Amino acid sequence: MSARTTSSISPDESGSPQVGPELSTSSEAKVYSLADPLLTGQPSALLYQEPASTHIPAIPFAPPIVVQKKTGKRPSSPGHQGEAILQKGDYIFIKQNYQFVRIYLSDVIYVEADDKYSTVVTSGRKFVLRLPLSTLLERLTGLTLIRVHRSFAVNLAWVESFSDYQVQVQGQAVPLGRTYRTSFFEHFHNC
Repeated sequence: MSARTTSSISPDESGSPQVGPELSTSSEAKVYSLADPLLTGQPSALLYQEPASTHIPAIPFAPPIVVQKKTGKRPSSPGHQGEAILQKGDYIFIKQNYQFVRIYLSDVIYVEADDKYSTVVTSGRKFVLRLPLSTLLERLTGLTLIRVHRSFAVNLAWVESFSDYQVQVQGQAVPLGRTYRTSFFEHFHNC
């Protein structure tokens, strides 16, 4: 290893410090000295650069926000949505606060959608899932949840009354949309 030389670099005519020449050989780390115009001869900073052989090459990586801007879709984490709700027989497990909570299908009164989230309302609690209502309804089998509005699905077992514009479930008035009205009424024709 060869010895390093050090020297201060003087300021130029404008008074601003200038980066000096390399103070070591190319096989070693490079040290630069900056001279302060007020303290002549005193280095105000030493810059240290690693030799090229010790640099670790960068791994090409596109952050999720870049992927989202270019494709218009958020990158999905594997199994994220699949782990939010699990069904086993006549009950489901909903993930809440890093644990799965068992809910009997018969206890689900209605489900309310809010963009990409769904709130499952039971007789005693509310559970928020990061699943759209349409995806949630596809995953639940054997449950008599009927979509009655773009933001609501009700369990037919909990329906107390209904009119042309709303469904009453457990004291809660849920709107009945025009699009879903006919399919909702069909469930009661063959009684």
